[in-house]
Amino acid sequence: MMNKKGLNYIDWVISMGTFIVVVIAIFVFLKPGAQQEHTPDTLMDALTTRFFDNVTWEIKKIPLYIHDMDALYNLGSGTHDVTIEVVHDPFWDALHYEKSSPALSVTRLPQLYNIKCLTPPTCINEKITMYFTIHDYHTPLAYPKLYTSCDPDLSYCDMNLASSESLIGINPFKLQESRTIDYHTLKEQWNFPPTRDFAIYIDTIPLLSDFPIPGEQQSVHVTSRTSWMLSDIGNRTTTEVNFRVW
Repeated sequence: MMNKKGLNYIDWVISMGTFIVVVIAIFVFLKPGAQQEHTPDTLMDALTTRFFDNVTWEIKKIPLYIHDMDALYNLGSGTHDVTIEVVHDPFWDALHYEKSSPALSVTRLPQLYNIKCLTPPTCINEKITMYFTIHDYHTPLAYPKLYTSCDPDLSYCDMNLASSESLIGINPFKLQESRTIDYHTLKEQWNFPPTRDFAIYIDTIPLLSDFPIPGEQQSVHVTSRTSWMLSDIGNRTTTEVNFRVW
């Protein structure tokens, strides 16, 4: 017969083995302290951030006030046009301009606006509004640097640049580009978890035509954001963006 000491040793081995199995089971199945890898909130935050980062743009609206500008100046035996030039830095693209009346001629050249008075002898209390957007997204400049000059000299032009106004909203051209991408490609580009899905609706219209449809048993989390649709001429209209993840 096995002695008492041997039986105690076997009991100890069985107890220790059982304890180890239970501990391992707890960590494998219950995962104490572990958090769900992709919660609905983190998925929604990632989706909304990706969307707005990809389709949002900023437009700077800058007025030039022309208080008094001569149309012509004499040089020798001839007359020449008085010209205002507005030069902007290469980090920003000129999108559009508006002028207060037909009295002004405005020509847009690369990095330059050329302005003339068409109603001799002078143009008085006129205004040019210029619209710019960032060309280089790594630019350190928070707004376009503009340089004004008058030919032949400033005695022929009384003018000043006003402060810029910032307009931020959804770029309709970038939005249209997003519509040309299929769902799985967009999902990969946005690093969305492969086991999860999403859909985006712009004013009830799906961004993509091939969004998946959630199953009846799947829990769909929904949020909506009101934003501006911002055209390249600075016009803004409200739009509702609906996000769904499951």
